[in-house]
Amino acid sequence: TIWADFGGQARLRYENFRNQTFGARSGDTDDWLLMRFRAHADIHFGNWARVFIEGIYADIYERELGPRPIDKNTGDFLNLFLEIGDRDLSGWIGRHELILGDQRLIGPLDWSDTRREFQGIGGTWRSGFHEVVGFATEKVNIKSHCFDDIADVDTYLYGVNYKNSVWTCTTWETYVIGLKQGNRQWGNTVADEHRITVGGYVYGEIENTRFDYDTEAAVQFGRHGDADIMAGFFSGTFGWKPCAKCLDPRFALGFDWASGDDDPDDDKVQTFNQLFPTAHKYFGICDLLGRENLVAARIDASIKPADKLTIKAAYHGFWRANSNDGVYGVTGGLVRAGTSADSDFLGTEFDIVATYHMDRHWRFAAGWGHFFAGDFFSDTGAGEDVDFFYLEGQWTF
Repeated sequence: TIWADFGGQARLRYENFRNQTFGARSGDTDDWLLMRFRAHADIHFGNWARVFIEGIYADIYERELGPRPIDKNTGDFLNLFLEIGDRDLSGWIGRHELILGDQRLIGPLDWSDTRREFQGIGGTWRSGFHEVVGFATEKVNIKSHCFDDIADVDTYLYGVNYKNSVWTCTTWETYVIGLKQGNRQWGNTVADEHRITVGGYVYGEIENTRFDYDTEAAVQFGRHGDADIMAGFFSGTFGWKPCAKCLDPRFALGFDWASGDDDPDDDKVQTFNQLFPTAHKYFGICDLLGRENLVAARIDASIKPADKLTIKAAYHGFWRANSNDGVYGVTGGLVRAGTSADSDFLGTEFDIVATYHMDRHWRFAAGWGHFFAGDFFSDTGAGEDVDFFYLEGQWTF
């Protein structure tokens, strides 16, 4: 039997920034409109094969500094792969989005207009409480006005993830991820890099309580040119849902640490590489900071004043992990060198987001974030506070 499923999504978002680069350049204060449309066809050939095709059209309007790389892709394939097998054992080949764990290291970056694309092969094996996922891919280069390709990216991502949910209320995963990149810069050196990440992820609920948790940690090793790589990160969240008859409240504490480099001129690279994460989930909606050389603490709170309305607030604090390394952005690039800074304090951020799920098709959201710039930014240049506001509507069909 041959059958097909069709669907898609349309999203419109208004964004307003004040001092997006802490007041370092003109055009820092601006507003713009983002539009994205996705449509897919999921074609099944009996129970053993499927072809998944998903197209995307994304554009940005009225941004004074022009589109960022994540803003514009005027017509391309987001997913295009053939999958053969069943639920227990399957393999795919083609263009395929990737998700690992809670997206601290690998995620599709749904917040961006264009999302993130990979191309290669992969597969899944399941048996009882066990699941193994493997992939070998190359990063796709998003081109705003023509078909995306992999010719000039020179970025290869491969890995294996094992998941086990045999313990009551607890699931754990462990993974090995390889990343090969050409002309990657760390410190004062630009060189080819081959980096291996070995880590694990544990999450669940504490039995017979109203507490939940998730924690993830990894180490990285390999070579960057002639230099050895040795880096690592840790992340954890501890949550609590009070027994309340209304509002359905939840509170959580979070902590993140990722290593920085002690000496940019020696033969070691100690800066953690965040790979391809969805950083928007962890370090504030202003999206100013990446995981490299970062210490971050946060407190979250959420309530549901109505069945379809959720309000979330968060307060973040940020510091450098190593005083000899700089500050990195959400894309992993260096934002500010740190050699001239006396302070490691980057600042704090307060966020509040309201989300209204009208029905299974329509979702609306509004959010505001304010970043209070710390002494590090005034030590190294412009250090103005940052404001970000957005309104979003999304229709899924």
